[in-house]
Amino acid sequence: MYSDVSEAKVYGAVRKTTNRIVIHTISGPICKNGMLAYSGAFGDVWQWKRFFDTHPFLGVHYIIDRKGQVASSTPERLIANHALDHNEDTIGIELVHNGDGIEPFSAEQISALMALLKQIMARHAIALHGIVSHAELDKRTFACGERSFKSRTDPGDNFPWVKIRDALRGERMPKLIREPTLVEPRKRAP
Repeated sequence: MYSDVSEAKVYGAVRKTTNRIVIHTISGPICKNGMLAYSGAFGDVWQWKRFFDTHPFLGVHYIIDRKGQVASSTPERLIANHALDHNEDTIGIELVHNGDGIEPFSAEQISALMALLKQIMARHAIALHGIVSHAELDKRTFACGERSFKSRTDPGDNFPWVKIRDALRGERMPKLIREPTLVEPRKRAP
């Protein structure tokens, strides 16, 4: 179910170009009692839509929850504050997910994401390589205990990039069944 009404009031100017789509997860790494932890992503799409629609400076274009429900927040034509220094030409999609590399992504969430990506790519002529992770763009770190960690790791190590890129390409990449073996060239008859 889509909701095209955005209550966001404080987000940026009208976008001039759209070249990339940034995949986020709600949760991210935090330091808790000197140990790396994740903030968690509870609730559904409507809870997070209210959060982004009313946040004083954060914004995102779409949210998809674990059940595959999709809601829009900031309209695509406007710049949303979702990826530091990469907002002017990007559309941000937040997945309600822990982003910890452990929690599996639901089939419903990934299916809804692929459908939304196809629509956005068609509307803005975005190439496949224009779909990027938040982690690729944001290199900030934070200290926790005596170590340093990336601040943005989303959508996480177990995000199904190959499945999504294959589906968006419209083809299935062949699976390697076994290692290739060297075949001697045939000798030509004299």
